[in-house]
Amino acid sequence: MTLFSNYQRYNTFSNEGSGSAGFGNLESIHDTVHVVTGGFNTPGHMTNVPVAAFDPIFWFHHANVDRMLALWQAIYPDTYVDPTAQQGGTYTILSGSIQTAKSPLTPFHKDTTGTFFTSNDVRNTTSLGYSYPELINNPSNNTLKATIANLYAGPPATSFNRRQASKATLARDYLVKIELPWSAINGTYSVGVFLGKTETAPADWAKDPKYVGMHATLGNRLDTTVDIVATSNVHLSDALLKKHSEGALADLEEDTIVSYLTKNLEWRVQKEGNEIPIASLNGVKATAESIENAAPSAPGTFANFRWVGEFKQYPGVFGN
Repeated sequence: MTLFSNYQRYNTFSNEGSGSAGFGNLESIHDTVHVVTGGFNTPGHMTNVPVAAFDPIFWFHHANVDRMLALWQAIYPDTYVDPTAQQGGTYTILSGSIQTAKSPLTPFHKDTTGTFFTSNDVRNTTSLGYSYPELINNPSNNTLKATIANLYAGPPATSFNRRQASKATLARDYLVKIELPWSAINGTYSVGVFLGKTETAPADWAKDPKYVGMHATLGNRLDTTVDIVATSNVHLSDALLKKHSEGALADLEEDTIVSYLTKNLEWRVQKEGNEIPIASLNGVKATAESIENAAPSAPGTFANFRWVGEFKQYPGVFGN
């Protein structure tokens, strides 16, 4: 929901390699779903890039990624592919070459004469003969935003219900920014975030009541000479509101929340079901942050997820 509510340029929204505006990006969400679906202890096809497409769920997942991209484009129609230097070479693209919306998308042929599709050719799904239910009949921007809010702005699937959510609001949104360099571990790995000290095995982290969320990145990159940092956010606000409703947080003032996070927030790293000491990971970072909500009095709406101002960091939370 945060990605839909906050504007950023297409390049930073769509992928990890173009840097981050602080809101996260679609590729990071894509990677996390791959890892969660593929599993931790005995990773399946979805966690391994060269064979992921052999799992039927791969196609359902990528169809939904395409759908989310189409929805975002409809909300922000004035931004698209910016000219960017290719960070790593491929069989058909030279490292350092400038790629634009007009560059050929090899190996996808547009016709029988050898012409390749470009990003401009596939900017709109309708040019390829399909669309999505939310976009049928070209809804207005406000109508589309209301539809997306109805789909994604509700509370998580826990015992924390809508009535409880409506009684308390947060003036700031709290999150953990996670930075994962591709070079830190050779392969697929993930970070779990908890409110409380977990004693659960990595394969069962998501079942722990203390678990808040995770971020993962896929390994097996074709070009290992390029070290890109995959950045994403794990949101804490819903979990904090739940703690407040349970009495663990006396109030929702910033000082109270930061004190609680300093005592209880932790992050752990695992690869293939085995926990990895954080101190051994070069460049992997987690930072507690917050940013002001534009409309804290309107929970469950598109506007409530829009951020204003600058991110505020709390380096003392993790002792870094």
